[in-house]
Parts: sequence; structure tokens; C-alpha cells
Amino acid sequence: MDEKKEILSSPLKVKMLGRFSVSYNDNIIAGGSNYSESQFVYLLQMLIHAGEKGVARSSLEEVLFESRDINNIRHATQSVIYNAKTKLKQCGLPDCNYIEHKDGVFYWTDKIPVEEDARFFEEACIRAEQCEVLEDKLSMCLDACFMYTGEFLGSQAG
Repeated sequence: MDEKKEILSSPLKVKMLGRFSVSYNDNIIAGGSNYSESQFVYLLQMLIHAGEKGVARSSLEEVLFESRDINNIRHATQSVIYNAKTKLKQCGLPDCNYIEHKDGVFYWTDKIPVEEDARFFEEACIRAEQCEVLEDKLSMCLDACFMYTGEFLGSQAG
């Protein structure tokens, strides 16, 4: 049996267009109506949207700590990641290494599938752009328009 399916059969649902939210089994983990920007939220947004490319430590630290003067930024980053993993487990996600690290790059685990609206939208736009049959292209563009529910991470100024 596929290891991904053994760990989690339902995907993590992530809404990046319009009001940000992350939910699992219809339970909101982050965002939604009680949306507040926090290091936990920024971490999830960056890792999940980056996908297989991951996020370099320096980029992650820049977003998480901005221009704050921190004595040991590496330790602070590890602390944010540890706290995020703890919170994710408390929210009901199965126990696994949610945030993986390899060669200075952080990744969201591939053991928990993700359905991200922004990625679906982007893929629909690419398919429409590549389509050569005008009627099909128009239909695909219309489908993509209905997927668009607001600006990408619209509540963030940066």
C-alpha cells in the first residue's frame, strides 16, 4: 500500500486565494474567520505553496523574523518549527514529520497530501493558455475565473 495513503487518506485543504485558511477533515487549523497573522501561519503559507521546491532557510527566517534583532536566529527558527509541529499534531493531523529539512531547505511533507486552491487555479490557467481550440480555451478560461475567489494571500501587505 502507498505510504502516503497509510498516513493520511484525506488531504489538507488550503485556501490561499481570498481569505487564507488551512483545514483538515473540515476542522480549521489556521486562518478562516479567526484569521490572525502569526509565525505559524506564515510558515504554513510558505511551505505549502512552495511545494517540492521548498523554502531556503534564509527566506524563511526573513519572513518569520523580518528585521528583528535575534541573537540566535537558527535556534529561533527551529523553535517556530517545533511549535508548529506540536500545534499540527494537536489539531488532529497524524503524527509524522510535517516539516522536513534537507540541505538548508525546508519542505512540507509529502506524507500529507495538499489541495491548494491557488495551485489548482494556476494549473487551470496554464492548461487554458496551452489549449489551441478556441471554444475549449474559452471554456477553460471561464472555469479558471470561477476558481478565483480573491487576491493571493490578499490580507498580507508583503
